[in-house]
Amino acid sequence: MIRLTTHGGCRSDKVTGFLSTLGAWAYLSESGAKSSHSYGTALNTTGNEMELTAVIEGLKAITSASHIQITVNSEYVMNGATIWINLWKKNNWRTNNQELVPNKYLWMTLEELISSHVRITWRLESNIHRDQRVLFAERLYQLALQEVVSGTR
Repeated sequence: MIRLTTHGGCRSDKVTGFLSTLGAWAYLSESGAKSSHSYGTALNTTGNEMELTAVIEGLKAITSASHIQITVNSEYVMNGATIWINLWKKNNWRTNNQELVPNKYLWMTLEELISSHVRITWRLESNIHRDQRVLFAERLYQLALQEVVSGTR
């Protein structure tokens, strides 16, 4: 089993200008003694987009069909991936209010990646009892933001 731990979001400090829409994503992938990680940033984005991007980028890095446990700290991603996505597909990618699903292109990409694996299980991380994997993914996320703010990325 592969453990994929993700984190994504946007800057939470009050800043103006182009950095006000700076977002970042990060993941840690572990299988036995092997691990890999990555992170990135985007401008003009939302926290939900970055949370989804973290999972998508992590799944893209896993090239063989696998059993994967994905840990997220986003109820939006957790509920979307385990409940809403099947309803949206049946409803032609529309919500119950007949509006287009926000971030449809990301959800469609996620759905395609999920279908290429043997089994995906989802875990919602508690903000109270965070393990070392979650803390590592959060540090990568902070590093991604800091690199842009400091001009090193």
